[in-house]
Amino acid sequence: MRRFPITAQIMLLVTLATMLASAAMIALTIGGPPPHDAPVSLDRVAVALTGKETEIPLTTLRLAATPPDGVEGLGRSRRLERELAGRLRRGPDDARAFTERSAPRQPGQLFGRYVIAFRLADGTGWRVLDSGPDRAAVRWYWITGATIALVLAVILLLAWLLARHIVEPIRQLERAAAQARAGEPLDFTPPPGPPEVRRAALSLKDMHARTVEHGEERLTMMGAMAHDVGTPLARLAFRAEQLPDRAREAAGADILTIRRLLSDSLTLARGWSGTREPVDLADLCQMLVWRENDLGHPVRLDCSPQAIVIGDSLSLERMLQNLVDNALRYGGSADLTLQRDGADAVITVADNGPGFPDMPAADLLKPYIRGDASRNSDSGGSGLGLAIAARVVELHRGSIALANRPAGGALVTIRLPLG
Repeated sequence: MRRFPITAQIMLLVTLATMLASAAMIALTIGGPPPHDAPVSLDRVAVALTGKETEIPLTTLRLAATPPDGVEGLGRSRRLERELAGRLRRGPDDARAFTERSAPRQPGQLFGRYVIAFRLADGTGWRVLDSGPDRAAVRWYWITGATIALVLAVILLLAWLLARHIVEPIRQLERAAAQARAGEPLDFTPPPGPPEVRRAALSLKDMHARTVEHGEERLTMMGAMAHDVGTPLARLAFRAEQLPDRAREAAGADILTIRRLLSDSLTLARGWSGTREPVDLADLCQMLVWRENDLGHPVRLDCSPQAIVIGDSLSLERMLQNLVDNALRYGGSADLTLQRDGADAVITVADNGPGFPDMPAADLLKPYIRGDASRNSDSGGSGLGLAIAARVVELHRGSIALANRPAGGALVTIRLPLG
């Protein structure tokens, strides 16, 4: 059934629902109108009111000080009162009769529900005969209600089963689209289901493949541009050596900035080109801190013994290096921590600088965003450090959060799933 078009499945459900409802209506129609209890002869009623006989099925006989003024759902029948009074040779004022207005009428017979009161011979009270509710009709009403409820339940069950058949392939498609990552192939097989969903899945896969191909073309173009720009830069660097000291240092700094921009841009576009393999983040953190300390940079480490993730070691190392470089550049020192938290490895990098500007974290993670004047190009940054870190975290299916510490300084928190 999953391979039928969605329209055909919905039409099938509507047809089945209509057939079930029609079958229930036909069954109730054939069953006829609600049955009623058997009629009671007026002669038996008259005898019962005199107290000589009480064996009328499903009725109650009681004594009352006053006659009933009215009965809910019943109407007073003066014709019946006169008829009973005549049978008992009493006056019409000695009788009170209430019957169903819609009950069939037949001479000498009572149908449906009734309440009849008759004054006692000594005038001290009234004898009341009450038939109670029409039990046969009540039973028929219950059967009718149960039949309708059963048909409705069957229709709802069929609708729920059909909705599951239709929605499940769409949910699989939704999960595949949510798990898709830019630059990665979409490992997704179209689920068995309605042809509309299969066509949408194939279109999604083709669109993702075209996006990957387009990204590779852009990356190739950027690589060629970086290579072509590198040669003139090398010549500029050689010629800058002939400049006076002050001009040579300024030119060298500009050339270094251009090279860093090219390198960071390629890193951001490429993500990583390596293979996924187990990587111990503790080793990466320790090597980074040792290297920075050898250079005289104040970087401190608080590290768990081991935290292994599945990913690319070069891109993870570049991510850590960018975060530490930012902390050193803007805060003068860096505090690096690595802890295990359940199924995640948690990395934090803190500094004592001015902190992040008051703007959304999503904007700070965009390329070439430096925030306010405290984080500008004069400090040597390219505006790609956080963007590269966010890109690497995304490709490793983790999360990154930016915050300012209460005591001052920036705090970057990264969570990566352990392998």
